[in-house]
Amino acid sequence: MSRVLIVVLFSLVLIGCGVDQSDPKVVAKEYVEAVYYANLPRFKQLVQEKDYNATDDYSLFIKKDSTAKSNTRKFRGDISLVAVTDHYQKDDRARARVKVEFNNGERRLLSIQMHKVGENWYVNPMSWSRW
Repeated sequence: MSRVLIVVLFSLVLIGCGVDQSDPKVVAKEYVEAVYYANLPRFKQLVQEKDYNATDDYSLFIKKDSTAKSNTRKFRGDISLVAVTDHYQKDDRARARVKVEFNNGERRLLSIQMHKVGENWYVNPMSWSRW
């Protein structure tokens, strides 16, 4: 019983942890994982509300028909690596190239563009290359 309680509490702590949005490399990496694993709360943290409907990912999350439940994810399996390989930042704009490797051996190189509002970086969801 106590093990279950510890696991539940640890899970809640992890879910509640935020993302360091002051670093565009961290934001890009977290966004890739949020989309792949259909983490809607994390997606909402990394994309400005005005941009939610600008992406198919958000509508798939709402319909509960996202990547996390798709045949693509079943074929690829979990992500074995997410790493920023290159990044460019100037003023309130940034771009990061993110290397993604899946458990089935497939690899992708994604380009994520972001903009800064205040101290936080947000993903432009229409800019990133698809899986």
